[in-house]
Amino acid sequence: MTHHHVTRDTNRAPDQGWRSSTATLHSFHLGTGHGILTSATSSLLHSTTHELLFVTCFWAPSTSSTHLRNLLLHLSRKALTLDPNRKIRVRLCFSSRSVLQKLTHTGSLDGHVLKREEVVRGLGLPDPWGEEMRGLDLQVKSVFQLPFCVMHPKFVVVDRRYCVLPSCNVSWERWFEGALVVGGPVVGEFVRFWRDFWGGDGGGFQVAERIAEAEGVQSEPEPTTAFQPSDADGDERLPISIRLPSSSQAPSTFLIHPPHRNPNFRPLFLHFPRPPNSPLNTYLLHLFNTRARHTITISTPNLTSPPAIAALKTAMTRGVHVQIYTDESVMVAEQIVTAGTTTSRKVKQLIRWHESQKGGAHRASAGDRRQRDEQRTPLATAEEGRAGLPAEWRLGRLTIRYFTAGGAARGGNEVDQSVPEHLHFKMTAVDVDSSFGPPNGEIRGAAHSTGLSNSSPDVSGRSSGAVVLGSGNMDRASWYTSQEVGLAIENGEAADRIVRAVKKQLDTRTRLVYDG
Repeated sequence: MTHHHVTRDTNRAPDQGWRSSTATLHSFHLGTGHGILTSATSSLLHSTTHELLFVTCFWAPSTSSTHLRNLLLHLSRKALTLDPNRKIRVRLCFSSRSVLQKLTHTGSLDGHVLKREEVVRGLGLPDPWGEEMRGLDLQVKSVFQLPFCVMHPKFVVVDRRYCVLPSCNVSWERWFEGALVVGGPVVGEFVRFWRDFWGGDGGGFQVAERIAEAEGVQSEPEPTTAFQPSDADGDERLPISIRLPSSSQAPSTFLIHPPHRNPNFRPLFLHFPRPPNSPLNTYLLHLFNTRARHTITISTPNLTSPPAIAALKTAMTRGVHVQIYTDESVMVAEQIVTAGTTTSRKVKQLIRWHESQKGGAHRASAGDRRQRDEQRTPLATAEEGRAGLPAEWRLGRLTIRYFTAGGAARGGNEVDQSVPEHLHFKMTAVDVDSSFGPPNGEIRGAAHSTGLSNSSPDVSGRSSGAVVLGSGNMDRASWYTSQEVGLAIENGEAADRIVRAVKKQLDTRTRLVYDG
C-alpha cells in the first residue's frame, strides 16, 4: 500500500512516529452510542460488500448489539444474493465484556478467538456456523491484559474504502458520542494497524484482490450513496450529521498509543512519571506545549492525566485560552482505580492553580514578563491591547463546563435512547475556536474587531487549526496503559465545522463550573 506524505505546516515539530497521510472527509455525527450505530452510520455499514473490520473496546447486551446482530444477518443474505460462492469477511474485535472475562482472559497480546458458544451465548450474535450465516466468514476476537491494560480503540473499516471513527462502545450506555467518517489513503493506516495487531488469520490478500477487482470495473461510489448526511449542525436534537468539505485530500496524521501493562504508579507526593513516548502522547504534548497559539478546546469524559494537565497549564502561561468540557460523575470508580484520583478533584486543583496564577501575575519579575512576552502571539498581544487589558495580564483564560444529564423517559418506562446522560465524546482542537478569551468577553470583542476567523491562518496563509478525534481520553489510563488510536485532521474548514457543531450541542447540555 502506498504511503502518502504531505507538506506539513512550518510550526510543526519533526515526526515522533506520527504517520502522515491524507483523508477524504465525508461526514461528522453526534448522538448517543445507540444513535451513532443504529442511525447515523447504519446505512454505511449495511453497504458492506467485501469486508467489515469492526473494532471496539466494551461489548454488552444492548440495542446496539441487537442492531449489529441484525446487520450480520443482513450482510449474510446480501452475500448469498450477490455471489453464493463468495463470503463477506467480517472481523469483530473487542477487549472488555465482563469482570469475569477480564479476570480469566489470557495475558497474551495474541488474544483469544471466541468459540461458537461464546459468540452465541456470550455476545448474543448468530451462530457463525449456522445456516443463516452461510454468507459470512466471521471471526470474533478479544484482547486484554491484567491489571487494566484495555484495548480502547474504536473504528470500523468498510470494504477498505471508508473508516468510521466513533467514540462509543457497543453497549447500553446512553452517553454523548461522536463519529467521523473518512475515506482516502488514511483508511489504509487503519487497515495496517488492524492487520498488525488484530489480524494474522489470513484471507486479507484475497479480500484486497477482490476489492481491487471490483474497483476496476466500477467507479468508487459517491459517499451519499452509502449514507445520507444532513447539514443539521444547528439542530439540537440527536443524532445529527453534518457534511465535511471533501473537495480535496485533507492532511491527516494517524496516531497510536500501544498498550502498556505496567501502570507505573508512584506515591502521590512524588512527581508524576514521564508518560510513554507514543505517537499519540507526543503529538498531543506538541499541540499543547508548542503548536497552540490561541485556543485549546477539549471534550473528555475524564480529566486525570498529570502530563496533559501540566501541558495545559504551560499553554495558559503562554496566553493560550483553554476550554474544557468534561463530566464529574462518569466512570468514577475506574478513575480511582487507574489514577488514584477523580476528575472533580483535578478540576478543583486546576481552578485553584489558575486563580493563584492570576493573583500573582502582577508580581512576576521583569525577566519572567520579558520571557513570557517573547512567547506571546501577535494575536493575543493585539487582542489585549484593543481590550485595554493591563500589560501584566498574560494568563490564558480557563473555562470548564460539566455535562448535565438529560431526560430519561418518553412515556411510562420507555427510555429515550437519543438523550445522553453522560459525556463520552473525545476531541482536542487547537487554534480552531477563537470565540472565547478573557472573562466578560473582552478578547471576544477584540477578536471580532480584527476580522479573525475561527481557524486562524499562520504566516504562510495556511490554516493552523487542527482537531484530534479518536478513542483517547485526557485520563491517566489513556496516557499510560490503554491502547488508543487517534486521527488528527489539519483542515481549517472541517475543524471549524466539527468544533462549532460540538460546542452548540455541549453548550446546551453542560453547566459552567469556572470561567476566569
